[in-house]
Amino acid sequence: MEGETETSISQQLKLWNERVLPTLDNNIKSGNSLIDTDYYESQFDFGDEKKTKPFQWNNAFPEVFKQGGFSCVIGNPPYVRSKLLEETQRNYFSRKFKSAKGTFDIYSIFIEQAFYLIKNNGLVAFINPNKYFYSDYGEGIRNVILENYCIESIVDFNEFQVFEGITTYTAVNIFSKRKNKSAFQYSNVSDKKLYKIEVEDFLLREITNEKITNTKVEIKNLSSSSWIFKSKNESGFISRIKMESTPLIELCYKIYQGFVLTPTEVFPVSIEKEFKTFSKVKPIKLDETIYEVENELLIPIIKSSSIFRYHFDTKNYYSVFPYKYISDKEVELISEKTLKEKYPKAHDYLKAKSNYLKTREKGRWLNSPNWFEFSRKQNFECQKMKKILVPGLATNARYTLADETVFIDQGSYGVILNDKHKPLEKFILGILNSKLLDFIFKASSGTLSGGYYSYQTKYLSELPIKIPKDKSVIETVVKNVETLIEINKELANTKLQNRIDQLDLKILHYENKLNDIVYQLYDLSEAEIKIIKAL
Repeated sequence: MEGETETSISQQLKLWNERVLPTLDNNIKSGNSLIDTDYYESQFDFGDEKKTKPFQWNNAFPEVFKQGGFSCVIGNPPYVRSKLLEETQRNYFSRKFKSAKGTFDIYSIFIEQAFYLIKNNGLVAFINPNKYFYSDYGEGIRNVILENYCIESIVDFNEFQVFEGITTYTAVNIFSKRKNKSAFQYSNVSDKKLYKIEVEDFLLREITNEKITNTKVEIKNLSSSSWIFKSKNESGFISRIKMESTPLIELCYKIYQGFVLTPTEVFPVSIEKEFKTFSKVKPIKLDETIYEVENELLIPIIKSSSIFRYHFDTKNYYSVFPYKYISDKEVELISEKTLKEKYPKAHDYLKAKSNYLKTREKGRWLNSPNWFEFSRKQNFECQKMKKILVPGLATNARYTLADETVFIDQGSYGVILNDKHKPLEKFILGILNSKLLDFIFKASSGTLSGGYYSYQTKYLSELPIKIPKDKSVIETVVKNVETLIEINKELANTKLQNRIDQLDLKILHYENKLNDIVYQLYDLSEAEIKIIKAL
């Protein structure tokens, strides 16, 4: 009705003797578009019927479904994690929808439901979070799309914010029910500071913008494990490299996540003053009180923010650790009786924090004699092994070596090589820090807020490691890695800006040298190297 006046409206009524707008009495319906009347079959209490409002599409729009369904479904579905749903609805969705797997997000169900509502050659257009491209919970909807439908186009906004007042990482997805398309256009908004008018010009008027890249992606190159939006050439050489290499996990004893130090109001502490047998400590979170804990039960923790390329920082970050290592691979919880007798200060501290400890995870430890233990009791043996460290979130590859004395928390991961490949630790460290391996990593791990990537086990495991038969190549890589370790060690202890600048230049030289060796090792063409260097 925008632009209309009372005069223009009255003229239309006189000329055509019809309504200003058509009636929508038979078009607008109210109900839960995801829940059909089969919901009743599993419910014995219908008290929530008014709240649930089951909806039957075929009965609501019989004329539409006589023609095979809707021509188009458009929407901005709700973004709600399944754990926030009522249990009855969560169970219903899990039974009914293939995309409702794990801790799914409800928007994925809306995508699946839309496919059941459209006719052959019909279109689905949704704006929803882009996390389903690579997340674990997105595997269900990725499978549904790849097995049944066609991707027409995707516009990935990444960090560009479409909606005002709320931070979301969204994409416009257009799918169809046709099978005769082999490729689609993936558009990537790479600059979050673009003006909205620029994005609108691209979307509505197809005006090109150098900060919005377009890639022709072949649908056959997408897998249910994660979606990699690379061109045919990029996907081709990544596939070739993977075929000619060994997945990192096959060289490992284990890739592990560090200690889960929850509740964080208790275990993480900083040392305020150290004495011979005990230290005065302050909890990291929500408490300015100074407590005392025996030094024997304090272990230093390396945080993810302290892990860098070829080095890590040690900061004033410790965990109260009520455990004893019987051997490097076996640990046992110290009993409360022993704590009272041998470590009374630590016991008094834990007792002061007992409310946090006993009420965590819905009171799981309320009546437990082990109320002061860690929430998760995994990977204790890994902490006492040599490993390659990597932060769980980073903008670029940041791998370094650490020995048996280094412990990490849940924000970081450790890569422990098996006995056969442990002698290759420095060689593999250099390969992991290379531009090539980081390019391949980022092709499978989705971008998070601030341009960060998730360096977690499932992505690390698949990294392709190529071990050359020529030992001289291994020796050259190791020599460069050792040089970079030494330079970074000096840089950490240097205060003079002139020397810092010199060391930065040396690091750049040896990094470039190492990258060139890796390009040659993986047999990259000039065109492929150009793609990697653009990273």
